Amino acid sequence: MRKKYYAVIGMLTLGMALTGCGSGNGDKTGQIGSSSQTQSADQEAVQGGEQVENSDQAENSEQAEDEKSFEYEVRDLADPVYRSAAQDFSGGDGSEESPYQIGTAEELQLLSDILADEDKKYDYKSKNFVLTADIDLNDMTDFDNWSTSRPQYDWRPIGETYAFSGVFDGDGHTIRGMYINTNVDDDLYPDRGLFGELNGTVKNVDMEDAYVEVSGKSSYTGIVAGAAFKAVIENCNVSGNITGYDGEYGGIVGNAGVSTLKDCVFSGKISAVKDKSDFKAGGIAGYSSSYLVTEDDDVDKFEGIVNCDSKGEISNASSDSIMFNIGGIAGTNSGKVSGCVSEMDIKVANEENAQVGGIAGSIVDWNMMSDCRNNGSVSSDKGLVGGIAGDVLSQDARYKVVIDKCVNSANVSCTSGFAGIAGGVTVNTGDVTISGCVNEQDLDGDECAGIIYNLKMMSATISINDNTNKGRIKTSGLYGAGVIGYVSNMGDNWAVNIEGCTNTGDIDAKSNAGGIVCFTYFPSEKNAEGGDAQTSFDIKNCKNSGNITSKSIDGFIGGIMAVDGLMGTKVVVSGCDNTGDLSFTDGWAVDAEELSNYVDDDGEISEGFTLSVIAGGIIGRIGQSVFLSTDADTPDASKINAENALVQINDCSSTGKLSYVQPVKGDDVTDEQYNKIMENYRKVSLGGILGDCSCKGSYSVSFSNCTHSAERGVGNTDLPDIK
Repeated sequence: MRKKYYAVIGMLTLGMALTGCGSGNGDKTGQIGSSSQTQSADQEAVQGGEQVENSDQAENSEQAEDEKSFEYEVRDLADPVYRSAAQDFSGGDGSEESPYQIGTAEELQLLSDILADEDKKYDYKSKNFVLTADIDLNDMTDFDNWSTSRPQYDWRPIGETYAFSGVFDGDGHTIRGMYINTNVDDDLYPDRGLFGELNGTVKNVDMEDAYVEVSGKSSYTGIVAGAAFKAVIENCNVSGNITGYDGEYGGIVGNAGVSTLKDCVFSGKISAVKDKSDFKAGGIAGYSSSYLVTEDDDVDKFEGIVNCDSKGEISNASSDSIMFNIGGIAGTNSGKVSGCVSEMDIKVANEENAQVGGIAGSIVDWNMMSDCRNNGSVSSDKGLVGGIAGDVLSQDARYKVVIDKCVNSANVSCTSGFAGIAGGVTVNTGDVTISGCVNEQDLDGDECAGIIYNLKMMSATISINDNTNKGRIKTSGLYGAGVIGYVSNMGDNWAVNIEGCTNTGDIDAKSNAGGIVCFTYFPSEKNAEGGDAQTSFDIKNCKNSGNITSKSIDGFIGGIMAVDGLMGTKVVVSGCDNTGDLSFTDGWAVDAEELSNYVDDDGEISEGFTLSVIAGGIIGRIGQSVFLSTDADTPDASKINAENALVQINDCSSTGKLSYVQPVKGDDVTDEQYNKIMENYRKVSLGGILGDCSCKGSYSVSFSNCTHSAERGVGNTDLPDIK
C-alpha cells in the first residue's frame, strides 16, 4: 500500500530546476547546491550582502508567483531493524598510524551508531578507520527479491546526521548486502548510502549486492555516499540496485561537490519510479560540481570524476518531472570529468523534459570534460539526447564549458533531434568549446547530426574544432548533418568558429542535409531591422567525403552547408573541401491528390508548389528566403561577387558529383498540368560551389580561389557564374 502527502514548492525556472539544496543538518556547513544560481549566490555573499539580498528577493518572488503543489509518493514500510553494535572496535586508536580496526558487521554498525550520537560524534567523525576483513551485512541469497522482501537488517548511513570527515580505508576488502529502504518525510535533502554525508576520504573498498530505495521527498543517494563535499572517494568497486523517487542518485554518490571520485566502478541498475520535481541520475554521480563556493575554497586539489567506469542500466518507470537529467557517468555535471567510460544502457520514456547523455545528461556552466567514451545505448522518446551530453547550457560568463576528445561508439536515439556528441547546446553567455570529439556510430532517426543537433547562441564565443563524424546519418525529418544539424541565432553578440571538422559518413536524408552544417536560421533583432549585430559565423578547413542523398524534391544539399538562411550575419567559409557525391534520389510521381493541396478555386496551381532540387558542393542555398517556390526570390546579379559580401566563400574545392532524378507524371494528371508544373514550378540549381542564392536584402555572396568539377560553380543559371 502507498500513502500520499503533499508539499508546496515553487514551479522552477530553468536555472532553478538545476538547483540543489544543502541537507540542512547539524554541522553540514559546506553543502553546495546544484546550479550556477546557487553557486553565484554563495560567491556574491563573499563580495557584498546587497547582491545576495536582491537575488533572494527576486528568487522568492519568482517562487511565489509560480507556486505549485507536488504530490510525493511514500511507501508503507516496516520499521527498520538495525544490527546490534559491537562495544568497541577490534583495535587501533583512530590515528593515521593506528586507525580503528573494523572486522565485523557489528563493528561497522558501531561506527554508524557513534556518528549518530550527539555526545560521541566529535570524538570519532574525523578519525581514521580500516577494514580488516570482508563484511556481510545481510544474507544475499534472496537479493533479487529485496524490492518486495526485506532482508534481516537495515543500514543506517555513517554520518547520516553529522558528516564523516575522517579516513575510511577498505584495504581491498568487500562490504556485501547493504540494504536501505526508507521514506523521506521531514528533511528536504537527506543523504543515503554507506555514508550519509562525506567530508573525508573513502578508499579501497568494494561493495557488492547493495540495495538502496528512497521514496518521498528529495534525497541525495549513492551506494558509497549520499553527498560528498570536499571529499575523496577512490578505488571503490560497487555493484547493486538503486531506486529513487525524487532527487539526485548515483552509483557511487548522489551529490558530489568540489570532490574527487577516482578509479571507481559501478555495476548495476538505477531506476526512477516516480518523480514529481527534479530527478538526476548517473552511473557514478547524480550531480557533480567543481564550483568555487567561497573565496577560501581550494578546488585545485580536487580532481572531479577521474577514470571511473559504469556498467548496467538506467531507466524510468514513470515520470512527470520538471527536469529529468540522466547520464552514464553524471546526471548533471558542472565540473571536471576525465578518462571515464560508460557502458550504461539508458532508456527514458514518457518524459517531456528529459536531458539524456551517455556521459552527462546535462552540462551547466562550468565543465571540463575530456577523454571520455560512451559505449552504452542512449534512448529517450522525447527531450535532448546525445552520445556524450544531452544538453549543454552556458549561462554564466565567468565559467567555460569544454568537451574535449570524447568518443561515442554506441546507438543514440530519440523521436526528436539528437546527436552523437551533444543533443543541444544553448549559450546564453560565456565560452563553449567542443573539440577533438568523434562519433563512430551510425545514427538513424527523425533529425540527427554526428556532433551537435541544435546550437543556439545569444551572447557567446563558440568553438567547434577538429571534430569527426564517422557514422552514417539517416533522417526521416527536416535536418541531417555530419557535424551540426541546426543553428539558431538568438542574440546580437556572438561568434561561432567551426574549424578542422570532418565528416566521412554517408548522409541519407529525407529532406535537407549538410556534410558539416545543415541549417542556419533566425535573424537577430538588429539584423532583422537592417542594423549591424556583432555576430560572425565561420567554417574553416572542414572536409566532407561522405556521399549525401535526399529523397525530397523540395530539399537542399550542401557538401559543407545545406542552407545559410535568415541569420543575416557575416558568414565566411574558407579552406573547405568536399569530395562526396550529392544526389536527389527520388523522382516523385506528380499525382492529382498531391496537386489538389495546391490548386485554388480557379484551378490554378498556387505559388507554394515546387519540384525544386538545390545542391551545392560547398553551400546549397544562401538567402533570406528558404521557401522553395521558384518565385520566392528574384535573382539579382549584382549580389554575386559583391564587395564586402555578407557570405564569403574562399579557397574551397568540390569534386563530388551532382545528380537528380526527374519527376514523372502521376495518375489523373493531365499533360497540360504536368507541362505547366515542369515549366513554372520546376527549379534545378546544382552548382559545384553554390547551388542557389536568393540575392535579396542584405544577402550577397563572393567567391575567391574556388575550384570545382561541375558544369557551373553557381547552379542558378540566372546568376553569373564564379569567375
